[in-house]
Amino acid sequence: MQNRGLVRSKSGLVRVVALCGVAVLALMASGCSTTAAGGGGGVATYGDTTGGDGSLTGDSGGSDDAAKVDDTAADAAKPGDAAGGTDIPADAMADSGTDALTTDTGPSDTGPADTGPTDTGPTADTGPTSGPGWGTDNKSGSVQKVTTLAFGSKTEGCDLNGDGKVDNTMSGLASIVGTKLQDAVNADSVDMLFDPKSYNTTGTPFLFNVLLGAPAPGSTCKNPSAGCDYDVKSSSYSNKKCDATSCDAVVNFPTATITGTALKATADKFAITLTLSGAPLTLTVSKVQLSGTVADSTSWKTTTGGMLCGYITDTDLNAAIDALPASALSGFGGAAAVKGLLPILVPSDISSTPGGPKDAKSLGLKLETVSANITALLP
Repeated sequence: MQNRGLVRSKSGLVRVVALCGVAVLALMASGCSTTAAGGGGGVATYGDTTGGDGSLTGDSGGSDDAAKVDDTAADAAKPGDAAGGTDIPADAMADSGTDALTTDTGPSDTGPADTGPTDTGPTADTGPTSGPGWGTDNKSGSVQKVTTLAFGSKTEGCDLNGDGKVDNTMSGLASIVGTKLQDAVNADSVDMLFDPKSYNTTGTPFLFNVLLGAPAPGSTCKNPSAGCDYDVKSSSYSNKKCDATSCDAVVNFPTATITGTALKATADKFAITLTLSGAPLTLTVSKVQLSGTVADSTSWKTTTGGMLCGYITDTDLNAAIDALPASALSGFGGAAAVKGLLPILVPSDISSTPGGPKDAKSLGLKLETVSANITALLP
């Protein structure tokens, strides 16, 4: 058989396939010979000029004989290549690993297993079990319990429309439901608590929340006793919890001031719930004004001579009546009869929008408070 040679002259690459099972020799050069220059006959070895017999086995010739093209490692890739040289492993030229191509499966992925986050779903909201520190500087003794809440007479109230006269058309209901409101306060079925923040008597504005409460378990206090313990209903807060997320009361007076002993405060809304024939009647008072005389300068101990004023729109009042069960109004002839009597008993005297029609009824309530303690927040 004859040697077969493949020559690419432009690149100078000569690949010679020899007899006797000799492996492929890939050579990078500018020329090639098929006769060994430095030794006897046999397979040509590129650049072999310093000796050797030209055979692959036992060839101890020059440093670049029997070298493979791109063979850059310093190992003895070929049998008998004892001269070191610049050999690469005898596996595959493109194999950049340290083992044979046939077993080189690439690097193992040793990163952490990606199992994704565990979704445990939302935690059940069981409501609050404890609340913030109530009262000024978290001292609950500054909390106030409303002890008097009663309809004022026609001459007891505030000037709501700026005409220099007292406005309290709702005083016409005093003979019908007036005692019901105070009775509810006395029986602790309506417990309103004022929770002040940064209480002061220097005229600097401060906030106080209006909270709904209930006597603490074991309490034997009766209205109007001072220093009694109360639990706060979670419905007092907008998120029902009063936690790190939110502790905003549904009703509050955001810019109250006390100058000396004179209290002044305003609120957008104030809800009053009273019982009518065993059913709750909730009256929503708008544009509320509160005034009174307080004691003392270091902590809020009492409020006397207080007056809470505002107006109830015809829409809100009719909605409150419609929300009552029929049985609660049967003694008055039913809801339609009650709403028909209202314009006579309590005519609308306030405009809820500037320059608009008179569509609201003015209200003046007498109010007093004593000190109290809040001990817990109910679910």
